[in-house]
Amino acid sequence: MEGQYRLEMKNITKRFGGVKALTDVSLKVEPGEIHALIGENGAGKSTLMKILSGAYQRDSGQIFIDGKEVKITNPKESKDLGVAIIYQEFMLAPDLTVAENIFIDKLSAGKATINWKKLRADAREQLEKLGFSDINPNAKCGSLSVAYQQVVEICKCLTRDAKILVFDEPTAVLTFSEIEKLFEVIHKLKDQGVSVIYISHRLEEIFQLSQHITVLKDGTYVDTVETSGFDKQRLVNLCDGREMTDMFPKRNAKIGDTVLKVEDLHAGKMVQGVSFEVKGGEVLGFNGLVGAGRTETINVPDFRLALCAQLFCIRTYCRRRPCRLIRPVACDNQPYGAIQKGLVLLDWQRLLEEDRIISGGTGQFHNGKEHDIYVFIVILILHDQA
Repeated sequence: MEGQYRLEMKNITKRFGGVKALTDVSLKVEPGEIHALIGENGAGKSTLMKILSGAYQRDSGQIFIDGKEVKITNPKESKDLGVAIIYQEFMLAPDLTVAENIFIDKLSAGKATINWKKLRADAREQLEKLGFSDINPNAKCGSLSVAYQQVVEICKCLTRDAKILVFDEPTAVLTFSEIEKLFEVIHKLKDQGVSVIYISHRLEEIFQLSQHITVLKDGTYVDTVETSGFDKQRLVNLCDGREMTDMFPKRNAKIGDTVLKVEDLHAGKMVQGVSFEVKGGEVLGFNGLVGAGRTETINVPDFRLALCAQLFCIRTYCRRRPCRLIRPVACDNQPYGAIQKGLVLLDWQRLLEEDRIISGGTGQFHNGKEHDIYVFIVILILHDQA
């Protein structure tokens, strides 16, 4: 019976022009369960959840919540039905405070004026429930780290009394201790009868949290299995048909000469004596927990504005002692100057900064000009899985 499920999505199909993003995809989630939704990039996970959220409209199919068929045509209708979704892209106002973001849709609680004292106290209570009492409710969201912004996003959804809560890669920017706190919160929500849909590429999290797993592939439904009776090898085979030994094939990359070398970089308290070099054809990774200084190293000297000129205008920004580059550059303190010299930065705030929009992969930028790219820097938040 349909009434046994908190959420049932049946035969959902979605097209974008002539491309079918979803074809007859189904999903069933029980009350008070953690249900994992997995698949490779492009499998259709986010599209399915955006249909549930009202951001996209399905072309065909049915949606049932607590056994009753519903029509979701916009995000407000989805929220009123008890659905809350935490996307990979944060839905926060950077110039508003933490408290204002958490209660963005009910600042005055239906009254004529805003009780700021109560608003801050309620925000602090929500943060403490997640174990993040160190976040200041009065702080501007734009001043927070990526991990703390994720926490604010979670708090915002939890204040809406959601009975269906979707997490889309929530741990991608959290440290291990923060992940443990998040898992504690998710288990509390489960015990309270909230249905959690958990999207993640981290299989160990899937097996640690979920009771059921639904697998999508190329916009189609593959299978739904009980987590306790499955293993990683079989799950990988369901997702893409590969053996785990084939997941990371050896690559024969041709490594050239050094194109960038930085020695003894100092900036503020976060960046002290950092040295690195990159060779042509090489991928260099910066690893560490949140707060270790990875992003700050690339963003020297301003820790918020990740302008690609800043690291490479060495006379201005390597404060204590000079940094040496194989090919000295003079960027005139502007991103465009660095671009002309073949230095490009794509950081986590790329969606917020129009000045850093890049189109295509040939070095063509928003002004229509093309440049040879020697060093392309992509800031990703990665954690050791060991």
